[in-house]
Amino acid sequence: MLVVLVLGAALFYTMRRQLSLPLQQVMQSAKNIANGDLSTPIKVDRIDEIGQLVDAINGIGKGLSGAVQSQQEILKAANSGNFESRIDLTGLNGFQPDLANGINQLITTTGNGVSDVVRCPRATCPRQLTSRMKAHLPN
Repeated sequence: MLVVLVLGAALFYTMRRQLSLPLQQVMQSAKNIANGDLSTPIKVDRIDEIGQLVDAINGIGKGLSGAVQSQQEILKAANSGNFESRIDLTGLNGFQPDLANGINQLITTTGNGVSDVVRCPRATCPRQLTSRMKAHLPN
């Protein structure tokens, strides 16, 4: 009876280490991703279903991280006045191409609007915009 109890405890301990702990890591990583933390990959060297699940979760984090980084770079360039950069759609899947297209269109529209705002004063005032009017205009 004692042998069965010891074997049962050893089996329980082994199963817990092999299943429960990696699944807890997967759950924590999924929570981190849901909260916006894309920087914590899971480190598990397994080729079974749990290993495949870990690879999938790590892939989600890596894909989202790359998408966020490219979007941040494009928006940073636009905020600096560079409306020429676009998000590369190569390799994007799921919702990402639609989001990237939307951002690209927004950058194009904003760039065109800024160009129009700059072009109009230049077209109406052939001199430098720093020149002053000499006539006195009431009101």
